[in-house]
Amino acid sequence: MKKVLFIVLALYGFRMYAQVDSGNYYYQTAEQLFTEQKYDNDYSLIKRNLRKSLQFDTLNKYVYWRLAVCYTYTSGYKKRDSAFRYINKAIEIDSLFDKAYSTKAKMYAIKCDYENAIIEINRAIRILPYYYYYGSRARYSEELGLYYLALNDVNIAIKLLKSEKIDEQSKKMQLTLYQNQRKRLILKIKKENHK
Repeated sequence: MKKVLFIVLALYGFRMYAQVDSGNYYYQTAEQLFTEQKYDNDYSLIKRNLRKSLQFDTLNKYVYWRLAVCYTYTSGYKKRDSAFRYINKAIEIDSLFDKAYSTKAKMYAIKCDYENAIIEINRAIRILPYYYYYGSRARYSEELGLYYLALNDVNIAIKLLKSEKIDEQSKKMQLTLYQNQRKRLILKIKKENHK
């Protein structure tokens, strides 16, 4: 009897592992398509793989996050509502998921709702003080005319980026963008002070 129970449990465990692994397969396929930029305009193949992954694992925050990214860049407000549903689900699963807050900030920025974008990017920064998040907050602050705050964030982004371990070409490109933004902000501040 014990032997039969052991075999049944072993098979059940293998089946559960196979299901989780299948979910991971679909997620990895979608990630690879996204990373290699092998997708059509509406990301349908990626979204199909991600939804298939959810059939096996409904608690994978990365699947919900990637779905939100796909729906964010798909035109139409109805689809953007789906993006917010997916990103909120990722945050519900893991309230310390900094990428989800950053993505949600970007979603608000696309709608030109920079106040809410700043609220969300602040949450990401509290979790992980990452150069990209400071750069994003600088852009949102600049859009609101908060030039001193934006300049402060650009300076922090530059400082953090210099110590970041990424390839030199990417680092140089990003530093150039931030340095140009800093010059632009300084000009805007000078112009504002001369009024």
